[in-house]
Amino acid sequence: RNSFLHADTLAARLKQDQSQAGENELAYLNLNLGNNYLKSADYLKAISLYISAALLFEKLNNKTFAANTYLNISNVYELLNQPQKSAFYTQMAATAAEGTGNERLLCAVQLATVADLLNTHEFKKAEALLLKTEPMIKRLNSSYTNQNYFYYKGKINRALNRKQEAFQSFHQSLQYARENEDVFQVVDVMTALFQTYLTDNDLPSAKKYIDSVLAFAEANQLNMSRFRAFEGLATWYEKKKDTIQSKRFSQRATMLNDSLLSIDKKNQLVNLETQFQVQAKENEIKVLRTEQKLAKMDLRQKSIGNYILSGGLVFLLLLSVLSYRTYR
Repeated sequence: RNSFLHADTLAARLKQDQSQAGENELAYLNLNLGNNYLKSADYLKAISLYISAALLFEKLNNKTFAANTYLNISNVYELLNQPQKSAFYTQMAATAAEGTGNERLLCAVQLATVADLLNTHEFKKAEALLLKTEPMIKRLNSSYTNQNYFYYKGKINRALNRKQEAFQSFHQSLQYARENEDVFQVVDVMTALFQTYLTDNDLPSAKKYIDSVLAFAEANQLNMSRFRAFEGLATWYEKKKDTIQSKRFSQRATMLNDSLLSIDKKNQLVNLETQFQVQAKENEIKVLRTEQKLAKMDLRQKSIGNYILSGGLVFLLLLSVLSYRTYR
């Protein structure tokens, strides 16, 4: 809590600094703060800070970090089960990433697009795109990229009812998540595993991963993971024919979900989106005006150059005539 207050104080100070260096520092601060608020499941604050960071990165023409920030926003909307907005920000990331030559970033954009296709149940398209991404993933040879690759491969296999392949992919993903020592990756894969085991009616295996997810969630204050664990327990007890416990965990899941994103917060999200669209358009207009101004200056300089050149040619012509007459 104190670190958040310190960061907010620093942000307020940087907002008064209109220099490029000050705006650059504020952009990175907003990005890091957004990551911290995302970890604590304050999605409204996370999106607000990410949007501020993205607009500053765009203004500073830092396309690499603008694209990374858009991917973070896309991820938040995926967590909030809003696939259209998630896909919108993935596309924003793709546009920003074009021309950067950053293969790791371009790969991340493609994997985010796979996630968007999964969210809209376009499983065959998702599989085709993931297959297309494989050569890039092999070249990068990154444990983080590999973790995401096998995670989405598992989801595709599960959706296409290839259960054994799904389990194999998820376990490979979990191995990379543990290697990365990334709590969020570990919890996400374990969630996918217990959901798949529940579908397969393997209740002992499902319970093992539900309990693990809940333990991680409680230890790290991961409210969205806690919500999913409660949902999993509700389903698990339902399959065990224990309606009382199933109803109890279903109610706990509903209460937690309501607290994560109330109607008031949803309205605030809409307002944030509107502000982003307006600010983005204003930035675009400023860029166009700058380009037009530069084009006019260039045209003016060319006109002056042509005028000087024309004047010089006239002078040389007169000089040659005078020289000719003198010679005659």
